[in-house]
Amino acid sequence: MSLSMLSPAANMPSEFELVAACCRWPPSNARSGAIARALNPSLDWDAFLRVVKRQRVAGLVRDGLARSGISCPLRISQELERMVAEMVRQNLKHAAESVRIQRIFVDAGVPLLFVKGVTLAQLAYGSLALKHSWDIDLLVAPNSVPRALELLAQAGYQPFPALPPLTDKAFARWLRFAREYILFHRSNSVHVEIHWRLTDNRYFLSGLAAGSPTQLVCLSDGAKLRTLRNDDLFAYLCVHGACHAWSRLKWLADVAALMAHDGAKDAERRLEAAKEFNAEDCVAQAYLLCDRLFETSSVAELAQTLRKQRRYRWLEQIAMNAMTGGDAQRELGDAPFDRLPGMLSHFMLGRGWRFAARELWVKLNGPFDLRSVALPGLFGPLYPLFRIAAFFKRGGRMRAWPMPPNGAVD
Repeated sequence: MSLSMLSPAANMPSEFELVAACCRWPPSNARSGAIARALNPSLDWDAFLRVVKRQRVAGLVRDGLARSGISCPLRISQELERMVAEMVRQNLKHAAESVRIQRIFVDAGVPLLFVKGVTLAQLAYGSLALKHSWDIDLLVAPNSVPRALELLAQAGYQPFPALPPLTDKAFARWLRFAREYILFHRSNSVHVEIHWRLTDNRYFLSGLAAGSPTQLVCLSDGAKLRTLRNDDLFAYLCVHGACHAWSRLKWLADVAALMAHDGAKDAERRLEAAKEFNAEDCVAQAYLLCDRLFETSSVAELAQTLRKQRRYRWLEQIAMNAMTGGDAQRELGDAPFDRLPGMLSHFMLGRGWRFAARELWVKLNGPFDLRSVALPGLFGPLYPLFRIAAFFKRGGRMRAWPMPPNGAVD
C-alpha cells in the first residue's frame, strides 16, 4: 500500500468529505476553508444528511455550516435543526441524571466515574450542543456491580433485558465474559450503560478502574462530575474507537477536539503515556486518522513517521473503510461480513502472542450469545464452537441486542 493511497481526500465520498470538514475543531479560518473546498456543486444533499445521521455528528455539522455561511436546502437545514434540538434536550437530561446518579452512589459509598457522554462533551467542546450521545456510561468496580444495580433500581432504572438473579450461574457468566449492561428509566427514557471493565481484552487499560485518579468536570449549572484524568481518558477513547474500527466519525472528532490546543510535544507525550496501558497502537491509529481527515497540526510530523510502518497504514485504511463503507451512509453490519476487517484489525492493536491469544479467547467467548445459549455442565467448553457456527450463519453479524424503548445505536 503506497502512501499516495492515503492522501487526505482519497476514496472519500464528497458528502463524507464535507461532513468531515465540518467536524474540525475549534472553529477557525482553516475549518471554514476546508468546508469551502469540500463543497462540491454536484453534492447530493439528501445523501449528505444520511451521512450526518450515520456518523452521529449533527451538532458539529450544523455549527460548521453556520459559521462558514454555507446555505443548504431548506428541508436539510430544518432536519439538522430538529436533530440538534433533540440532541441538546437529551444531553441536558443526561447531565441532570448523571448528577443525580453520582450523588446516590457517593451517598452509598460506591465509587463510580463517567466516561464519554456529557463529561467528554464539556472537556472537548465546552458545550452540550455539539456532541451526540444516546446514553450515560458509568464505570464501577466488578465487585460493586450487585450494589450498583440495586442503587440504579432505586433510582428508577431497570436492566434490559431483565438480568437473571444474582445467585444464578448465568449472572456470574455475564460478569465474567461481558463488561457492561444496559439499563433504562421507564419514565424519562434515559439509558445507562453500567461498565465494570472498559475493554473486552484485559490487555488494554490495565489499572484503569472506578477507583482510578479522576478529574472533576464542571457543567454549566456548576455541578461537577467525575471522569478519568486527561491522558487516561485519551488512551481509553482511542482504545474504544479502535475496537469499533472508528466506524463512526463522531468518535474521532471527539479525540481530535481534545487535541485542539496540543502542540507536537503534547502529541508525543500522549503517545508515550498510552504505553502504560498498552494503548500506543490505538493512539497511533487515531493520529493517522486525525491527520488524514482533519489535518490536525499537532500530529502532522508524528503521522509521517508512523505511516512508514505497514502495520499502521493497514490500520488506517481499515478504519477509513469502516467509516466510509456504503458511501458512509450504510450502517456497519448491514452487509454480510462487512465487520470482518474491523474484527481482524483487533489483532493488530497489541503486541505478542499472549495478546493475540487473549483476543482470540475474547472473540470465541464473547457474551452476545449468552442470553440464548446456556450449555449445561460438561458441554460448556463447546460454547466457542457454537459462536463460530452462529457467526457464519448470521453472515458475520453480531447477535442483535434488544434495545430498550427509544433505544438507538451509539
